[in-house]
Amino acid sequence: MQDDTDCDDSSADTHPDTNEVGCDGLDNDCDGTIDLNRVPSDHGTLMDAVDALPDGSEVCVEPGTYAEVLDLGDRNLRFTGQLGPGSTVLDLGSSHPMVTAGGGAVAFSGFTVTGDLDGTEAPVEGAFVRIEGGSLELSNVEMSAVSASTAADGVLVWALDAALSLNQVRVDGVEIVLSTADVELQGGLLHVEGGSLDLLDLSVSGLEVLGVDGEGRCLVSGAALYTDGVVLSGQGVEVKDSRVDLTCTERVSTSGMLYLLKSDGQLDGVRVAQTSVGLA
Repeated sequence: MQDDTDCDDSSADTHPDTNEVGCDGLDNDCDGTIDLNRVPSDHGTLMDAVDALPDGSEVCVEPGTYAEVLDLGDRNLRFTGQLGPGSTVLDLGSSHPMVTAGGGAVAFSGFTVTGDLDGTEAPVEGAFVRIEGGSLELSNVEMSAVSASTAADGVLVWALDAALSLNQVRVDGVEIVLSTADVELQGGLLHVEGGSLDLLDLSVSGLEVLGVDGEGRCLVSGAALYTDGVVLSGQGVEVKDSRVDLTCTERVSTSGMLYLLKSDGQLDGVRVAQTSVGLA
């Protein structure tokens, strides 16, 4: 039946009483507005979409590999990989952090994060996301095949006074090599100071923190996770098949995979298995 208020009589799912569906390029609720939030169909790059879309928008990222530097400031944006991890890849490239944010609400869902940081000489504080203030949500995100030839705190996230939420995040295959002595690694994957951290179904495997022979000291405070003054919550955290292997001439020290300093709250269902620490 035709209806003058219906903008598409051929589709039963398109009418003024339905909810708008993101990432489909259609006017689902017949308000005269078509989503123009796809990358690269509507915007050539991720940063083009950030500049063009208003706060509160969803950036729909089509399958492909993206290597950009995103300075989000205090923007409120959600980035969605349309076909999920494996199809939509964020390549860390040579500039870090890939994403800088602070003060707003940022979310990433449905991505694989990968990349080689070996060309970086200075210690890294946040390879994927560095956030100061505001909030960050990662859901259905995978990190794999990442290597760094320098101290790298928070390869996945480096956060200060922010509200973090990680849900269904998988890490498999991250190598950090302390190529010089007299460095301290604090949280190879997650470095969180202040604020809050909610972890639900976080799985880490194949994490390696290695130290080469050198004059001086090698210190590792939490190969996977370092927190300081953080309110913790969540359940289902697993670290397995990972190792720390350090060789330095003066002092070699490690707290293992997790280092929770002056942090409150509770994490349930934490499992560390088949991990090793070698010191020399």
